Amino acid sequence: MTRQMTVAPGMPRPMVRGAMPGGPRPDAAASAMTIRDVLGIIRRRLWMIILSTVLGTMIGVGLWAYFWKFSPEYTSVGYVTCKVQAQSVLTGFRVMDRPDIIEQETQTRALDLRSEDFLADILERSNIRASNWYKEREDNPEKMMDDMKSGFSASPQRGTKYIAVSMSASSSAEAKLFVDESLIEFQNRMRSEADRSLNANLTALDVQRKTLENDVKELRTQLESLNLQAKVPGWERGRTVITEELSTLHQERLRLEALISELNFELQKLQEEQRRGQSTRVAMALDQDATLRNWKNREALLEEDYNILLERLGEDHRQVVEVKTRLQSLQEQIRSRELQLGGTYSASELSTLEKQRLSLAEQYDQVVSDFEEASRRQQDLDDLMLQYRATESDIEVKRKSLDLVNQRIYEIRVELGDDSRIPAEIARNGNVPLTKSFPKFVAFVPGGFFLGLLLSAGLAFLLDFMDDSVKTPSDISRHLQVPLLGMIPEYDEDDLDEIEVAKLTLIHPQEIFSEFFRRLRTNLMFSAPKEDLKVILVTSPAGGCGKTTIATNLAIVLAAESRKVLLVDANFRRPAIEKLFPDSSENKGLSNYLIGQGELNDMIQKAVSQNLDVLKSGPTPPNPSELLSGERMKDFVANARKSYDHVIIDGSPALVVTDAQVLAGLSDGTMVVVNAGKKTGRGIVQRLLRELKGGGEVRVLGAVLNAVKPRKGGYFRETYENYYDYVGHES
Repeated sequence: MTRQMTVAPGMPRPMVRGAMPGGPRPDAAASAMTIRDVLGIIRRRLWMIILSTVLGTMIGVGLWAYFWKFSPEYTSVGYVTCKVQAQSVLTGFRVMDRPDIIEQETQTRALDLRSEDFLADILERSNIRASNWYKEREDNPEKMMDDMKSGFSASPQRGTKYIAVSMSASSSAEAKLFVDESLIEFQNRMRSEADRSLNANLTALDVQRKTLENDVKELRTQLESLNLQAKVPGWERGRTVITEELSTLHQERLRLEALISELNFELQKLQEEQRRGQSTRVAMALDQDATLRNWKNREALLEEDYNILLERLGEDHRQVVEVKTRLQSLQEQIRSRELQLGGTYSASELSTLEKQRLSLAEQYDQVVSDFEEASRRQQDLDDLMLQYRATESDIEVKRKSLDLVNQRIYEIRVELGDDSRIPAEIARNGNVPLTKSFPKFVAFVPGGFFLGLLLSAGLAFLLDFMDDSVKTPSDISRHLQVPLLGMIPEYDEDDLDEIEVAKLTLIHPQEIFSEFFRRLRTNLMFSAPKEDLKVILVTSPAGGCGKTTIATNLAIVLAAESRKVLLVDANFRRPAIEKLFPDSSENKGLSNYLIGQGELNDMIQKAVSQNLDVLKSGPTPPNPSELLSGERMKDFVANARKSYDHVIIDGSPALVVTDAQVLAGLSDGTMVVVNAGKKTGRGIVQRLLRELKGGGEVRVLGAVLNAVKPRKGGYFRETYENYYDYVGHES
């Protein structure tokens, strides 16, 4: 069961849109547009979106009716088959078609069909030139080509070898005529392309064949020339007289090298024996000398006689001495003979060996010379052989290439006589369309609907983006980059006449409006410890933003927590608190104290709330900024810190006069009040924040969004209903 919302008599009706802030800290994600912001824009411009969408739908219906009656179109469709891999005429072999190649081929052929030169060829056909379509556009060739491009289409059919060729015209017969003529023109073009390609290949192959034949002829001439240069029978078979001659000379050289080596060994051995006196050849020659043999026999006999006489007669005997003398003389002759004969024999033997060695060396040198000459002649023949083999290899390669060229020429000539070589053919001629292809109701009406919806939505967002006023909580977080301390709902004008909104939290503390200020108080206390928020300045960009209402109700809800609060009216230019808290005493206040006209305790008045004191502004001084920046103002703030838990200062608008900047420097924190209903520009509030922070060590606590306007379905409306439903149920 749904409960009906009730409002107490005289109760102001809060009308607020947006979410309640969860704390004083700004949400980093709020700087970007959220779904809630988008829905809010749609709700605000809903009627404009609906009307624009309906208008777009009506325009779509009207256009459909106009084209249906005055400019209809018929579309004829025909099909072309692409032969991706035609069957071989000679072998009958057909390679399996690959889907990727088919798709590429159909797309390529479709591009050819849509090309401007192909369309121009279609328009040159006699049947086309005789049609009404052509005659209507004959005087304007550019329009004719544009209409041809817009009406003609060629689309590959995915997964098949077919290309759909279509043409749209005001007459079904002309639509079919264009499709049939385009198919015939395309087939003729494909035949010409195939013939042109084959003929070009055939011409190139003929040239290549003649070149190969000339090359083979020249190479055979080179072989004959090489044969003449060799002048050696059988050289091309690798076996020649020079080869056998080289083998014989090589064997002779080895034999002579062995003989020379042996002779050198004999000479070396003879020289060594002569040096040691142990020549065997000389000893044999001495043994064969008759004189030496006779002398040695006599020497033996004398030695025998000498030994006998020496033993019998003694060494000094005359006969012994004679024999000894003759023996020594004979021995001298023998040695002389041996030396003479040994020298003669040695010289003769050395001479003989040297002559043999010289003879062998001459023979060896001649053999080496002959071998080198034969080797040079063999090298020349080897070089000729390499050239001969290379030429033979070139002839074989050229001959094989010539065979391939001849085979390809034969195949091309066979293909020229076969119609299956054409890469595309007509699969089906154009049909005679029986229904109109344009306009289509299902395209115009939904199209008008969605176009109107799209344009209206775009206009709604454009208007919202062009509005730079601060009116929603997301504007505070996204553009001002300061914490949102709270939101206060907007009130009707009639309510303002019946009740003092500035003191509503005091008069109706249980109503939801008071709950918003208590939330503001809670968020403010969350922003810093209580000791750091003794003196709070409330200001705004301009007058009429509701800063006095915010300051007064905030002071009341703070005092309701048993905190001692002083509400100070520091707006000398346009004081308002004295009207909210009137008394019978004379009009004395802050300005009187600052110029030394009385004591502060005499000027502070007790408000209706027990813990709330009020200090009015007093008479307007001639120099407000100088008074607020003086020493007595600093003393006043210092004494108020000691006597009160909180000092709420209602200051002047910060962008109107400089009083607020002076007071911000004396305060622990500054609250900026922005009125959502006054369309305060973001640039104005941003300039206010820059000027406050540029004046020194100024702490901006955050912003309060006042007079938030209602939106159907908004969070504030739901909160309002739930609040009174709950309170009414409890009561």
